[in-house]
Order: sequence, then C-alpha cells, then structure tokens
Amino acid sequence: MKKSFFIILIATCLLLPEMVYADIYAPFMLLSNTLLFVLFILEVTIVYLIIIKLLNYKIKPWKIILSVFVANLVTYFLGLLILNLYWGKGYSVTEMEYLNLITSFIFSIVFEWLILMLFLKTIKKKELLVVSVFMNFASYTVITYFFVQKYLI
Repeated sequence: MKKSFFIILIATCLLLPEMVYADIYAPFMLLSNTLLFVLFILEVTIVYLIIIKLLNYKIKPWKIILSVFVANLVTYFLGLLILNLYWGKGYSVTEMEYLNLITSFIFSIVFEWLILMLFLKTIKKKELLVVSVFMNFASYTVITYFFVQKYLI
C-alpha cells in the first residue's frame, strides 16, 4: 500500500507539473512551479498520513492525490479571481499579498474542505475539516516564510 501510494503520487506529479498549484493565496505570491509542486507534495503527504495512518481509513491513494489536486486547483483559480478583482484598484502587489494572507488561508480551508467532502465521502465531515486545516496550515507556513523573506527581511 505504501509503495503504491508513492508511485501514484510521483506519476501524478510528473504527468501534471504545470497544473500543480496550491491554495487561494498562491497567485498573490507569484510562486514558482517548483514551490507549488513542493506544497502539493506536502499537502498530499499530510492528508495521507492523517487519513490512512492516524484515522485508519481504507482509502485508495489515487483518491487522496486526486482530491488534493482538485482542491488546490479550484482554490488556485479562486485566488486568480480574487487577484483580478483587486488588480487596478490602487493596491500594490505587496499590499494585496499582505491583505489577503489570512483571508486566503481561511477560504482555502473552507473550499478545500468542501472539495475533500465530495471526493472522500466515507470520512466524517469534522475529520475532513481537521485534515483541511492541517494541510493548509502546512502550506501556508511555507508561503508565510517566503512572504516574510520577500518583504519583511
């Protein structure tokens, strides 16, 4: 099981490297594809560890990869929509990034939780909310690190 999970994960990432985006906030950071790829791997690993190892659910690895992929893709495009709404309104990119960090984190948790519920119907809604919080906390910790490096140091 463990071996097949990582084989499917690597195959997915190799086949879809340009489509791996993470979270609503990603467009604001103008993150590189490499960092977005790392965030995707981080989130898939966290979801896998919580659902399979901690909660002991029997979910196929491809379902976890697909659900995290779709959740991040949806929230990425939502982030693009938000970015376009702010663009040209007198905000600098730095101000938009700062204003949207917390808001994007919260929206990412909610929207990704909803998408996880669509794909992983056998798992309790509250447990999926916890999964969404942890996976987004991990990716936003990385995003915040790069934000601080870029603007505050």
